[in-house]
Amino acid sequence: MGVNREPASDTKKTIAQLKAESRTWWGLYSLETEISFSIGRPDTLGADIYHNRKIPVVGMETVADHVNPEMLEPPHCAIIGCMVDLSRITRTICQKIYLSNPSMSDMIALTNNIETELDDWIDRLPPAIRPYVQNQLQQRSSLSSAKDAVWVKRQRLVLSIRYHNLKILLFGSLLIRSSPAERKDIPGCLENTHKCLESAKQTITLIYQTYAHNDFFQTWFYNATYTVFAASVVLLYVTQGSAISEEIRSLFELVDMAVEILESMDESVVAVEAAKLLRRARDKAESRRSSESAATCHENNLGHAPPEHHPVDPLFNHVEGHSTQLNHYWGSLGLIDGNGMDFDIATQLGAFDQNNPMFLFLGDQ
Repeated sequence: MGVNREPASDTKKTIAQLKAESRTWWGLYSLETEISFSIGRPDTLGADIYHNRKIPVVGMETVADHVNPEMLEPPHCAIIGCMVDLSRITRTICQKIYLSNPSMSDMIALTNNIETELDDWIDRLPPAIRPYVQNQLQQRSSLSSAKDAVWVKRQRLVLSIRYHNLKILLFGSLLIRSSPAERKDIPGCLENTHKCLESAKQTITLIYQTYAHNDFFQTWFYNATYTVFAASVVLLYVTQGSAISEEIRSLFELVDMAVEILESMDESVVAVEAAKLLRRARDKAESRRSSESAATCHENNLGHAPPEHHPVDPLFNHVEGHSTQLNHYWGSLGLIDGNGMDFDIATQLGAFDQNNPMFLFLGDQ
């Protein structure tokens, strides 16, 4: 349609049309970038050099002085440019982390550099919609934000969820490709896998709290993607043997919260089936932990050294020094030994298919 290009100087289009085309194009740009990464295909955008359509500018921005005043947008349109910047970081993660398959040391350096880009992105956001990056239960000390406009609350919520989801995508590759023993010997690996886990915890907590207090949020069915992905990261961390005994209970409680979120979306077949999958995976992981603890106690009582923990958990179909990629990127985690999801039922959500790196496949293919 040509909406990615600035119109000719003799265009007969109205200001309203030009503004609408700009909003539409850059909204589609960020959506296409995220979807293409989600389902594991190249995006259809072409090189950025072809897209000279100006990003919508709002009146509160300092660059507004250089723009035709008639082209200025209201403050709620600022998120369009923010999402374009975030989509470009998403593309960088896809190309440099997943498609290039770097070594562990190179991957750690890359994740640190991209995290710096992500932090810079947050600093450039309008303060009103800036994501919550600290613990959701401790960050706010007042109710001042309760008086924010509805669009501010929702944009801040969306950006918070997507921020943490991108942190999971960024550092999750390290969680998949390393064992707990290896992380102690690779500088930066342990810290970065903990960042992945923390964002998974924040994702579940944020979505759960929002579901508890906002009816509208229960109809946003794409939250099933973020919820299952975060819960799968928690389960993977536990089953790898990474978690210490003191945090096991709280991690399982997070998975229970994720199941409850999915069950509340009972109008979505995918969400209901995903809840069943997560519950079975959680029960299996808890049973496995109990069995290992009992075996260790028995060995200690007999005066024998406990069996050495193998750095690769067969539950996840790993071999030493290697991990299959999730579908096209990460590979099947096999959390419940072959009890996979029938993704034919998921066509109602579009972005759910068996090549989706944002949805950790909980069963073998």
